[in-house]
Parts: sequence; C-alpha cells; structure tokens
Amino acid sequence: MALEIYGHEDVIMRLDRTICMYKDIPYFVTVTTGQEMDPTNKNLVKDIKLTPLKGTEKSIFINHTDKEFSYSSLQLGYMLYRDTITEKKMAFFMTRAPRRIQKQGLAIEYTLSEPSKRFPDNRWFSGAAMYDCITGNHPRLSKAIEKIENETHSSCPIHRHLAVGRLDSPSRCKRIGLLYRARLIAYLDTMSDVDDKRFVLFPSHDASFMKKLIDKLIAADGFSVTF
Repeated sequence: MALEIYGHEDVIMRLDRTICMYKDIPYFVTVTTGQEMDPTNKNLVKDIKLTPLKGTEKSIFINHTDKEFSYSSLQLGYMLYRDTITEKKMAFFMTRAPRRIQKQGLAIEYTLSEPSKRFPDNRWFSGAAMYDCITGNHPRLSKAIEKIENETHSSCPIHRHLAVGRLDSPSRCKRIGLLYRARLIAYLDTMSDVDDKRFVLFPSHDASFMKKLIDKLIAADGFSVTF
C-alpha cells in the first residue's frame, strides 16, 4: 500500500518524474509550481501534471489527493523496445528494484531490465513502450512469431510474463524460444513439420505449472505445449 504524502515537499520527493495511475491509465507525473488553479474553484491548487505515455491527448492537471489518482506499486512485465546492439526491437523483462526508496511512483532509476538496459535514450520510460508494458498490451503469439521471422524483431512479448525469440541465427531462424520472466522454458521447431505447432517444454521443477500457464494463451492461435 502506498504511504500517505504530506505537504508539497513530500509530493516533490515521492512523485516528481515518476509514473502513476489515474483512472487506471498510466501517466508520467511532474510536480507543478503550485500556480495552476482549478477553473471551477480558484482556491484549489492542482499540484501535479499528468502527461499521457501514449496517444495525442493533452496533459492534465490534478491534485495528488484525487481519489482516482494512485501511486501504489505498478505491475510491470515485458516491454518491447529497440536494442542498441542488434538495432532491432527486443523484449526486455522489466522489474522494480527490490529496495527501500523514497519514490512512491515508478522511477526510472529504480527500474531494472533483463537483459540489462541497452536503450538508445530514456524516452522508453515516458513513452508508448512503457504504457504497453504496464497495461500488458502485447500482440498474439502468431503475430509475434511473424515479426521474428520477418527479422524486424529479435524477440517479442505475447503476455506480461511471456515472450518469444529466435534461438538460431537470423539467416536460419528455425527454432523459436518461449521465455517466462526472462527464463527460457520451451521451444518451437518451425521447420520440423508444416502443421506442427507444438512448443516443447524443457525439463524443470515447475514444468507442469508452466504448461497450465501457457496452454490457454497459445491455444487461441492453434498452438499447444507438450513435455
């Protein structure tokens, strides 16, 4: 649960330049100078500015005490962004650093990725990539595999906790790997049989759990998973 915030200095320390939720939508937060006034109530100061991460909507001003504003911990997962090494889009598994921090919203300096961040700039944090990460907005499995085979992506998320990526060189690209929270758990041999859409799970202590987790997700595209 989020800690209560007291005073403008506390608002700056805990919320400035973080990502928080407003009406269940993620926004980039900046703390205002306190001069913005509510046109319906000249005595009410709106102390934070919310900038959309995605789309063309204009920024809005609200007070941090707004009942529809939440600075509790956000649920993260896979984020799709361009990798500076391969110059292709890639799935990065994002997490929040497990340490005590003063920031209440999601802050860039306490956001970790696997593989480690290889981003060309910091625009990933306040843009559409992070919006899709937080909201779990990812393509279906068949579309993700198509992106990999077309060599526009080296890997691609299909779920908050699942992504697919090639296991062979781009020129061959015969096997597609399935990753759970950055761990390789299964593979698909795309050249073995035209009609074979079975992911084979690698032996592990939680293989049965993994099968249940991904069965329904990939079945919608005609895929299955086996041991």
